[in-house]
Amino acid sequence: MEGNNIVIRKNGVTDRDHALKERMKELNCLIRLSRLCNSSDISVDEILQQSVKVIPEGWQFPEDACARIVDGENEYLSDGFKETRFRQTSERVWINGVLKVEVFYLTERPEEDIGPFLHEEQRLLDTIAEQIQYFLERKMRELELSQRNQEHIQLLEKYTTQNKELNQLNDKLKQEVERKARLELKARMNAEKFYVFFNALNDSVFIHDLEGNFLAVNDTAAKITGYTKKELYAMSFTQLDAPDSQSHVEDVMRTLSDKGKAMFETVHKTKTGKRLPVEVSAKLVDYEGEEAVLSIARDLTDRKLHERKLVEAKERAENSERLKTSFLANLSHEIRTPLNGIIGFSDMLAERVKASDKSKEYIQAIQESSDQLLKIIEDLLEISSISNKQIELNPEEFTPSDLLSEVADYINDYKRTEDKDMRVDVRCLVEEKVVLDKERLIQVIKHLGENAIKFTNEGTVELGCERVDDYNLRFYVRDTGIGIKPEDQDCVFDTFRQVDHGFTRNYGGNGLGLSIVKGIIESMGGELRLVSEPGKGSEFSFILKESREKLVKSSTSDNHILIIEDESMNFQLLKEYLEEYDVNILHASTGFEAMSILTTREHIDLILLDIRLPDMDGDRLARDIIAMYPEMPIIAQTAFTGPENERICREAGCTDYLSKPNMRKNLLDKISQYMDLKKQE
Repeated sequence: MEGNNIVIRKNGVTDRDHALKERMKELNCLIRLSRLCNSSDISVDEILQQSVKVIPEGWQFPEDACARIVDGENEYLSDGFKETRFRQTSERVWINGVLKVEVFYLTERPEEDIGPFLHEEQRLLDTIAEQIQYFLERKMRELELSQRNQEHIQLLEKYTTQNKELNQLNDKLKQEVERKARLELKARMNAEKFYVFFNALNDSVFIHDLEGNFLAVNDTAAKITGYTKKELYAMSFTQLDAPDSQSHVEDVMRTLSDKGKAMFETVHKTKTGKRLPVEVSAKLVDYEGEEAVLSIARDLTDRKLHERKLVEAKERAENSERLKTSFLANLSHEIRTPLNGIIGFSDMLAERVKASDKSKEYIQAIQESSDQLLKIIEDLLEISSISNKQIELNPEEFTPSDLLSEVADYINDYKRTEDKDMRVDVRCLVEEKVVLDKERLIQVIKHLGENAIKFTNEGTVELGCERVDDYNLRFYVRDTGIGIKPEDQDCVFDTFRQVDHGFTRNYGGNGLGLSIVKGIIESMGGELRLVSEPGKGSEFSFILKESREKLVKSSTSDNHILIIEDESMNFQLLKEYLEEYDVNILHASTGFEAMSILTTREHIDLILLDIRLPDMDGDRLARDIIAMYPEMPIIAQTAFTGPENERICREAGCTDYLSKPNMRKNLLDKISQYMDLKKQE
């Protein structure tokens, strides 16, 4: 039946019972779908997979029907699914894209209202599609609420009221689902359902045309702004913004035109004049057959307050760090001044006192104690620099074998002061010159060597270097000392920590050496590793990536191009392309090395960026670079072609885009757009 009219089938026979049974099947189908959508103990994917199996039960010939649900890239199929030409479709556009629900007959059926389908079945399919859409939107909102609760869990006590409001919103959403289910059973109009949900949202929602005139607003928007809906319909969205917050309008409309969506922050001005900071998510939509903009505005008042408090806390912490650093510097100065006199005059006394004189021993004790005190001061300042991330690196060219020999001489002198009798060996398998921070490397190996001498009574201490690959070097210090228990190995790198307090008495030390070594190595991009066995000895090792910056400079030009490319052949090709031009070429093979060069160089004029790097994606690296240097021109290079890849690169902040293989003319033309490319004279 349809209303009070009796449906007359093609054979001319009135079949009230049959029509009633068909409606009961549709009703049972909707009830089962409603129950599935309200299930809380199974996942969204499981609900949609079960729903697609239920849908055919509501059709006239369920045994010959199959269904499909398509949500963006996700597809759910009923048992025995087969796509045929006997199709009935309902599509819904929601925030994540297009939701499509389809029913197919596997074999040809008699002609009805719409091919082999009934008008009632099309309305049923539309109702099912809308119910699934609403379920997905509700799940999305619930997920957003869950994420928001997680972010604010540490401030739970302060925001109890807000959590109650979120719970109330959740209850309202559940009530809305139940109300919508009842409306679906009564086959209400889609527009009525939309506006009920539209007005239940706690965020302000606006729909306006491309000129900015409001076409629809929800109840929350009227409540928050203080205007009636009638007043809002007479306004444009620019009139809702505070006068000093309207400069973004052209950029937002341009972004909407280019990408179809935009997210930005602005300040709304309520009817009473109150300023209301909001985050707006805008998207182009079809509204009553015309292109329009759907905007959701979220109140940022609480979040802005949190941000201000975090900034204040950060400033207090930074000020505390500055005071600590200043205190240590002043303390160092105040101690060094009298210590300088003690050391100087004790040296003079040592020269004038005879070797057999007992006071010679006292003077030597003063000198040794002064040296220990000076080392403690230097270690404290070093730890402060490491904790404040103030370590400066100065790469230079040197031969590893020469460096290890120099450290070995120092270690041999140190073992004599410790009255130890063991052999100090050097094993270096790298003969060519490398580029690293030599002074920091010497400092690290000296610390590790002193540590090895201190805990080794007999046997050997070995200093070594070997190449891991074309870019990485492994350094190690190995001893045959007392070793470290497995349960104690994690704590040896902690500041002021030793394996046990007895070691302080037996072996000396302040517990800073390995902490300093670990901090320096990490600042150089490496990781300190320990392998040890009690009674047999220990090995401390680390791998460092060699800096290539000083090896690839092509000129003394003021134009600096950073090439971020991990394939040496591709880099050599780009370098050859630019060989005859007056540019200075810098090379990085990883994202980490690129960021290191950018933070240590005075300026870079242009970046050629390979999108596929060994340690991170190029689009992520581009975002990091743009965050630090917003005006930096970046030309992305990739073997992955197509508009989607170009879109990803440009959204990440890349200024331009080149697909591999690079043609020399195309590359030079691109570079010329961003710098004055001149040939060398």
